[in-house]
Amino acid sequence: MEKSIDKFNKTIDKSEKSIDKFDKTIDKLKKSIDKLEKSVDNCKMSIEKSRKSIDKPLVLVDFLSFSTVFGLQRLMILISQRSSVQKTPADFNPKNQSQKPRAESLLPHQAEAPRNESSGP
Repeated sequence: MEKSIDKFNKTIDKSEKSIDKFDKTIDKLKKSIDKLEKSVDNCKMSIEKSRKSIDKPLVLVDFLSFSTVFGLQRLMILISQRSSVQKTPADFNPKNQSQKPRAESLLPHQAEAPRNESSGP
């Protein structure tokens, strides 16, 4: 009879240890859930900020000040500048950068016509 009581006590001890491990696991999971909820909240706030910035007009222009040819050239330069547009990670990748200025950043008289490489008679 004593052997069975000892065996039963050992089983109880093992069960208590298992319960303790399970409780610790539950606590870890609760902490992980809290972290995930904070991350989700941060993402929601970031999305909301982005939406608000998208809703704002990028440029307000008084077109009367650009009524001269010089003024129109200034306007074209302002429009072609991309500083007010949010850049994507691809824009910052050096492999995506070319050495030549982009066509949209050139004034009409600066843009070159495409050259014909074939030399004909």
